[in-house]
Amino acid sequence: MISARFRTEDETRIEEFALGPFILGICNDFRKVAEDKGIRFVTEDHSEGEKVWADRDKVEKIAFNLITNALKFTPRGKSVTVTVRKKLESLELEVADGNRTLAWKR
Repeated sequence: MISARFRTEDETRIEEFALGPFILGICNDFRKVAEDKGIRFVTEDHSEGEKVWADRDKVEKIAFNLITNALKFTPRGKSVTVTVRKKLESLELEVADGNRTLAWKR
């Protein structure tokens, strides 16, 4: 396996990684918060192991913000679903609560 990292002028670190497992790992940090708020927290990985070239730190911040906002505005007894799915030529991260869906495509 060949692995590479690229650093841009603004210190962005671009590397290849599997998006699904990465996002599910982030989601594990939110399970206790959801449980404490009485929110059902569902994760789904339909990425088929596909990889992206991106800055892990920036992807983590995007996911963190989407999940935090969903948990913040979802009432007790409702659910938040985080889905990573493979589209034709892209991967999509979707965070949905009962009222709205927030998405990031790469």
